[in-house]
Formats: sequence, structure tokens, C-alpha cells
Amino acid sequence: MLQKNYSLLSDKILISLVIDHDTKAFDEVYNRYCTPLFNYLVKMLADEQLAEDLLQNIFVSFWERRRSFSNID
Repeated sequence: MLQKNYSLLSDKILISLVIDHDTKAFDEVYNRYCTPLFNYLVKMLADEQLAEDLLQNIFVSFWERRRSFSNID
């Protein structure tokens, strides 16, 4: 069985895989965007704890609502 190298996949393909309940694709999206998004949130909010909480909420919501991302063109 071939294993996917998720780090080589485009965002569009990763999102398609996440929609299909692929937790490894979700992990890759998280790893790809966690730090830059956190840094952005800290800059905008000037509060690291609030940024961490919001970041967690963003990714939880993304996972919970993954089926709503049906058209990702």
C-alpha cells in the first residue's frame, strides 16, 4: 500500500482529503498554518492566550464544518 506524502500535496488536495475525513490531511493543514496563523493572531490581538484560544477554535471549527467546504475551486 502506498503512503501519501502529505507535505507535498497542494492545499486544494489537502482540503479535499479533509472533507473526506482524512485526519492525516488535517494534521498537515494544521502543521502548515498553525504558526503563521498564530503569529498573525498575536499581532492582531496583542494577547498570546487569546490567540491560542482562537487558533484552537478555528481548527476545531474547520474540522467540524469540513463537509461544508464542498466547492473549493
